Amino acid sequence: MAAQLNVGDLLDGRYRIGASIAHGGMSTVYHCIDTRLDRDLAAKVMDPALAADPDARTRFEREARAVARLNHPCLVNVFDQGTDHRPDGDLVFLIMELVPGGTLRELLRERGPMPPHAALAVMEPVLEALALAHEEGMVHRDIKPDNVLIRDDHQVKLSDFGLVRASRQQSTTRSGQVIGTAAYLSPEQVQGQGTGPQSDVYSAGVMLFELLTGHPPFRAATPRDTAAMRLSQDVPVPSSVILGIPPELDELVTTATQRDPADRFADGAEFLDAVASTVRELDLPSFRVPVPAGSAVHRALAGSEFSDRLSWDDEAMATSVVADPTHTAQTRYQEVPAPHPPVADHPTHVTRRDPHQVPPPPGAPLSNRRPLRTVVWGVLVLLAVIAVAVGSWWVTTGRYGEIPQVLGQDVSGARAMVEDAGFTATVSEIWSDDDPAQSVTGTDPASGERAVLGSKVAVLVSLGRPTVPEPSNSDTLSAYQAKLKDRSLTWSVGTDVYDDDAPVGVVAKVSPSAGSTVNTGTEVEIQVSKGPRPVKVPGVGGMSEEKARDALEAAGLKVSGTTTRFDADVDGGDAITTEPGKDSEVPSGSEVELILSSAVEIPDLVGESVENAEQALRDAGLDPVVGDAVSDTDEDAGDVATMDPTPGTRVDPARSTTVTIHPSNRVRIPFLIGRSASDARKALEDLGLVVEFDGGDSSGRVITQSPGPRTHVAQGTTVTLRTR
Repeated sequence: MAAQLNVGDLLDGRYRIGASIAHGGMSTVYHCIDTRLDRDLAAKVMDPALAADPDARTRFEREARAVARLNHPCLVNVFDQGTDHRPDGDLVFLIMELVPGGTLRELLRERGPMPPHAALAVMEPVLEALALAHEEGMVHRDIKPDNVLIRDDHQVKLSDFGLVRASRQQSTTRSGQVIGTAAYLSPEQVQGQGTGPQSDVYSAGVMLFELLTGHPPFRAATPRDTAAMRLSQDVPVPSSVILGIPPELDELVTTATQRDPADRFADGAEFLDAVASTVRELDLPSFRVPVPAGSAVHRALAGSEFSDRLSWDDEAMATSVVADPTHTAQTRYQEVPAPHPPVADHPTHVTRRDPHQVPPPPGAPLSNRRPLRTVVWGVLVLLAVIAVAVGSWWVTTGRYGEIPQVLGQDVSGARAMVEDAGFTATVSEIWSDDDPAQSVTGTDPASGERAVLGSKVAVLVSLGRPTVPEPSNSDTLSAYQAKLKDRSLTWSVGTDVYDDDAPVGVVAKVSPSAGSTVNTGTEVEIQVSKGPRPVKVPGVGGMSEEKARDALEAAGLKVSGTTTRFDADVDGGDAITTEPGKDSEVPSGSEVELILSSAVEIPDLVGESVENAEQALRDAGLDPVVGDAVSDTDEDAGDVATMDPTPGTRVDPARSTTVTIHPSNRVRIPFLIGRSASDARKALEDLGLVVEFDGGDSSGRVITQSPGPRTHVAQGTTVTLRTR
């Protein structure tokens, strides 16, 4: 059984335990008495269930060593640290300065947003404390309103260095573990990266935003979702929430909360200088930070058996702070003097009347009616005061309850604890790097915080470490990003890729691969599909139509159809090109148009009879025309001697189809020697030649002829014969 502390117990043989003041996720703070030095202190005792965790114990013990090195009015002093070894377990504790008063969180709940001069009056002492810590090489890592205390003398103090780490020291947390409170974490803390003074600056900037607006900049369904929002969103300017906030304060928040640490104030000192400059520039009035009226510390100490030992600041008791709901945030923070004179300076004890002391009897009444009337009015006034007091208690304190610590419980047990504390329990599942699936990881709001009784409190149940989701065949970029967000993962967008299976515009690839188990906050690279990988259109010029089709289909393309056009270099019917053209990149399976040549080639008909040549040209779709006969040829008369256009020429049938053929008029002189003159004459005249007899003798037989036998001559040529 874990060690327990009760009122009256003696811690480490020295510190007498009083009432519980506050309870958080790691520890409980008690009012205690130092029996050696007879002084009021606060004992911060680590939750026994966490004391066995070396990391948690190291952080707890480190707080004492860290803060003990610092000495500043704006820091809570630490006086002692140790471990009380008990039969039922060890109690690890810190002994700290007791700070009667309340927290900045309680002040915000009571009064809401602060005007600029009040907000900066809170920030200045906080940043003074941070500046000192940063100068000593320390990082607080948990700046939030809950860790800012306001003493009854209005002194603002920074507390809870339980997560402090030396900026040059190796972290004792596991790699990737997120340390801090979700609403105030810096982006680098969310991603489990190294922290430095700029991380505290970011958290302080978020707190300044909350002081000015009444709420943190990022709010989501779960703490992890809240933390993840700052990875992709900037903190808005406060004036976008509440009109009238000066731009100088917008600039303070914007600079402090840049997502890149290098763009923020370097440390608490630089942030403090900027705040001081803003106060001077705007000529803001000085402001005494009020103390929460219904703080948990006041309630706890009021019921403590040691409460008569406590010292209370006279000025705090002589001053009240009013909140008029009909006024603006500016008027809500006006202080008004109390209607009674102040008590003596620095009283050491609260004066209490001896319960056995009998008050002196009142003087004799002036009449027998007046006392009765006085009593009646007194009772009525007393009832009115009681009604106002009860109403005030209900508005400020009575309707609130403290959210219990549920770590170590199963789901049903945690729900029962929340219900028993007066809240409505719900269950929210969250992804967790450290907690096994189905284990209870905490509550939202967190344990130790106060909330309106009856309001919903979510019991956070671990889903374990998230896996990278599998993209579906319809997941667009935004749809897949929503899946990653649901698993507390972040993302980056890579270059688009070709994918034969994923349609254009949907997620094709992710890295780490789908199904991988990763830590929350892991960045997943998303690549969107550009569709199937493109293919190059092959060159088909000069191929027959059949071969061109085969080549295109082999490349993964489809022939949508054919068209023709004239090309003097390509035979009719063969392929000229495609549309899209050669080497164009198109998606696989695309349709292309095949362009064929419409050219008609002039056939070679030289030597053919004119009649046959004319028919052949008509068969080729051409129009034959017979031109003048020519003699400068070797062809026989009546045969085709020349053609225009020449044979082999490709012509465009859409423009001109006329082909002129020129017949030959050249004949070959036959062998006539020995033939009778009359036969020779007839043979030559049949060939269209002119006959002339040498010497005029046209009888007898031919003994010579000129031109000689087998000579080609044009028709009409004279052939001279000699006979005897």
